[in-house]
Amino acid sequence: MKTSLLSLGNMLKTNAIILVSLFVFACSSDPKKGFVDEAHRPQDWQAELKLTFLSDTVDNGVEEIHLMDITQNGDYQALIDQLFDLAFSGDANVYLPNALSEKTENAVSPKELYDALEQLDSVQVENLVTGEIMDTVIDNSFKKERTTFLEIECKALKNGSQIQLIPYSVSLGEQVFNDDGVLRGFKPNFFIQVNQQSKAEGLDISLTFQTDSLGLFKPTLFTYYRGNSSLPFQNMIDLKSGESVEAQINMGFGFSDQSIKVEPFHLKNSQVSVKPNEA
Repeated sequence: MKTSLLSLGNMLKTNAIILVSLFVFACSSDPKKGFVDEAHRPQDWQAELKLTFLSDTVDNGVEEIHLMDITQNGDYQALIDQLFDLAFSGDANVYLPNALSEKTENAVSPKELYDALEQLDSVQVENLVTGEIMDTVIDNSFKKERTTFLEIECKALKNGSQIQLIPYSVSLGEQVFNDDGVLRGFKPNFFIQVNQQSKAEGLDISLTFQTDSLGLFKPTLFTYYRGNSSLPFQNMIDLKSGESVEAQINMGFGFSDQSIKVEPFHLKNSQVSVKPNEA
């Protein structure tokens, strides 16, 4: 009798091991599990930008070459989402702006970045039922969904008929409007260093992406901020006043080494006419 009970116990133990093994195998072979892991892993981004460059016709000391975007396969929101996540990963050099919205010299940690972007304001509101005045905390922290502006700082070079852009910094932030709703400018909230090699020679130029009235991102400006009336980038690309040119620009971002690559591109004349109030 004792031997029979021992055999029965061993059989139950063996069956339990087999059931557990089958369960573990079934879970590990679930295709959805691997898919979820891939979904949370940063993916390299690439796009083929098809842009029309509109010449700057306003003499205001800042070169602003407005862009018309006819790109069909550029998911700019995906790029911004992943850049924001990269800033908090600890894998990239991240910098905060100073009082003049310029990049500071010392990189910050993800914790320091979080503390800098956290903004909690206290306001007094009246309870409409009781009339009591109460303190209410409003969270004005800069979060991913509040990003309305992305700027890629580049060195611009001309090699024969080709234009080469070499990015070295990316900033994410918000558009700033006047009380009457007119766009006043952009406020960078942090900068990410890209292409870790030393800064190349060339003309400093910024490619700006911003949200439109529907909240969709698109490239809008090539800008040169140097406080003079010259048009260095416009001259480099041989863009005459009142005219426009088209370009197809292949751009990609590699998250493993925080590198933005822009292939050299050619410009060709466009039929788009430029009005004085368009630039």
